[in-house]
Amino acid sequence: HHAVSIIKPLLGADHQVEVNLESFFQLDYEIDRFEILLCVESKDDPVIPIVRRLQQKYPNVRSQLFIGAKNVGLNPKINNMVRAVEAAKCPWLWVADSGIYAQPNSLQEMVRCVAPEVGLIHQLPFSKNPKNFTSYLNVVYFGTSHARAILVSHPLNLKCINGMSCMIRKGALEQVGGLEKFSPYVAEDHFMVKALLNKGWKAAMCPSPALQNHGRVSLKWFFDRLIRWTRLRSSNVRKVSIVKRSRVH
Repeated sequence: HHAVSIIKPLLGADHQVEVNLESFFQLDYEIDRFEILLCVESKDDPVIPIVRRLQQKYPNVRSQLFIGAKNVGLNPKINNMVRAVEAAKCPWLWVADSGIYAQPNSLQEMVRCVAPEVGLIHQLPFSKNPKNFTSYLNVVYFGTSHARAILVSHPLNLKCINGMSCMIRKGALEQVGGLEKFSPYVAEDHFMVKALLNKGWKAAMCPSPALQNHGRVSLKWFFDRLIRWTRLRSSNVRKVSIVKRSRVH
């Protein structure tokens, strides 16, 4: 098994965050071959007691909590993760957002994609356990329009990767300037994979999806998210936007 540092950028404590975090402590993987590095910006973040509780519940799982962001640029997610990435002891970094729920075999499935030429492994986002009408809309969106864009663009090498859950070779990331290099960009995942591919690395797609577990969500939350991503794709990944708007015959 490849050794992996799991990077968890956290902000706030919604009603699903403990379930999602605990799923990473329960991974079916050699206990000495992974570590969980959790990051929060503020010492007053309500997620901190949840993290401490899980660390006490799973003392055999190597984990560390980093409190306080390191300001290296405009992207707050990168600012939140920098200290954890600097401290990571493993050659692979699995960055997984707080809304992601890990299946027991998720890490095994990710490392099966490791190959000498691969610099990044990503998962196709999907949704888990929809609770209301809006969360079912989330399922439909990620199972159709969003999935089509990623599945079509991947073999065409169009650099369409969602940063919710991706595993990066640490040496490859350092080769393209490190995490800080992408701090000026909001869509850091797009520019990161672009830099890796330009250096000759390849991106692989894991066969198992990244399960988003947000529980009940509002229509405003859903559409705000959709509008934000559409704007980013239109400015950064124009070819993929065309794929998404085209009809499949």
